[in-house]
Order: sequence, then structure tokens, then C-alpha cells
Amino acid sequence: MKIISDKNGVDDPVKDTVGKLSRDLSMQDDLKINPIDLQRAIHKGHNSEDSFEHQLLTCLERGKNAIDGPFFIVVLAKKERVMHNVVRQYFLFRHTCPTPEYDQTVYRFDPKDEHLEYLWTVPDKETTTGLAMMGNSVEPEYRQLAKFCSDFMLGNLDRKCARLNGEEWRG
Repeated sequence: MKIISDKNGVDDPVKDTVGKLSRDLSMQDDLKINPIDLQRAIHKGHNSEDSFEHQLLTCLERGKNAIDGPFFIVVLAKKERVMHNVVRQYFLFRHTCPTPEYDQTVYRFDPKDEHLEYLWTVPDKETTTGLAMMGNSVEPEYRQLAKFCSDFMLGNLDRKCARLNGEEWRG
């Protein structure tokens, strides 16, 4: 981050653009990024209003105002087409449980008891496949994610989705 002084001598931080940061990262030789570290950085955000938690709670409030009864919050991670090292997250609420897919996190909110339940996270295809194959041999901090990956690959998350939507599973 650069610091620029205005005409009154007040220091003002100037943030680099996403494009510049993306280009600078792409110039580095080794771009292997640990998906857990990437998620931690994304969840932290640049400021308190940019954090995952703040965005999730904002979406929760929007859902409460729009939907009577239980609903689901879906967080989608999307990579930019041109800037491959830029990931954006989209927070959506909906009446029904979404079909499990890659780059997705799902929560269920029940207004009766004001309970927000974390249902699953499915990372990108490569990470999902790798973690599902590793099973319990992964480090303890990755075990829950590895279980979600395995459940996704085996169709268990599809069955859970059908059950939550009151549908009959036809797998």
C-alpha cells in the first residue's frame, strides 16, 4: 500500500487495484495456494465490513426480511475469467436447499430458534477430489472439509439436500 499526502499534508493510504494485485501475483514463479489459507484470507477480508462473517450476517438479515420461515444461505466462490488468481464470493438466500456443487458453502436458518446451521462446504474440483481420496489421513484441521468432500463425491450431500427439501431421493 502506498501513502500519498494531500495538499494539506494529510497522509492518505492508496490501495492498489484488483487488476494490479492480480498481475503482481501472476508474475511470481510459484503460485501454489493452499485452499485453506485462501479461505482464511477471503474470510478475513480487507476490513470489518468486507469480512465473510459480516457478509454472511448481512445476507441473513436480508433473508429474514424477505422470507417467512426457514431458508438457506448459499455462498458461491467464483474465479474471475481473466484474473485467475482473483476469487469473489456471492452471498444469496433462497427458500430451498441448493443442489451441492463445487465452490459452494451452504447454511440453513430456522427463525423459530434463530439458529444458523452450517451444512457443508465443497471446494473446487481438484481440492475436493484430493481431500476425498485422503479421507482421515489429512491433518485434523482439514478433516471436516475432507468429510464434506467425500460426502459430495459419494452423493451423500445430494441425499441430504433432497431430505431438506422434502423430496424423495432418486440416486
